[in-house]
Amino acid sequence: MKASKQAQSSSASKQEQGPLPSGKAIVKSVPSGDQICLVPVSKKNQNDDPLCYLAYISVPRIGNPNRNEEPFAYEAREAIRDKLIGRKVDYVTEYMAGAKKAVSIKLEGEDIASLLVSESLAKVNERRGNTSEEGLHDSLLKI
Repeated sequence: MKASKQAQSSSASKQEQGPLPSGKAIVKSVPSGDQICLVPVSKKNQNDDPLCYLAYISVPRIGNPNRNEEPFAYEAREAIRDKLIGRKVDYVTEYMAGAKKAVSIKLEGEDIASLLVSESLAKVNERRGNTSEEGLHDSLLKI
């Protein structure tokens, strides 16, 4: 009996949570090729953490005092920095990985992750989970 009540309460809390946020935002900064700082245009999403990660891809890591920079890290960051900073973009939160928000970002209808993958500046991550739904991840794999 307790298990069924717990299952009902957890499903009810998931329903209360609702869909993941999406909307329009202005790109404030691009710390690395897959990190983007978004400032939502809508006041309802102002409390969100502005730092987001591009969903389903990974890019070479920028160097720091403890780690050497990986090849093409600078090029990946600059490729999207030039296109995005100060521009209004559409974003959709694809999933949450712990406290990190993974988003897809489109500028004038062009998906930024697809751009990086097509220019060989990013690689598509392996699929995790058993979702059969075709979406952004599958379209990135076809590039």
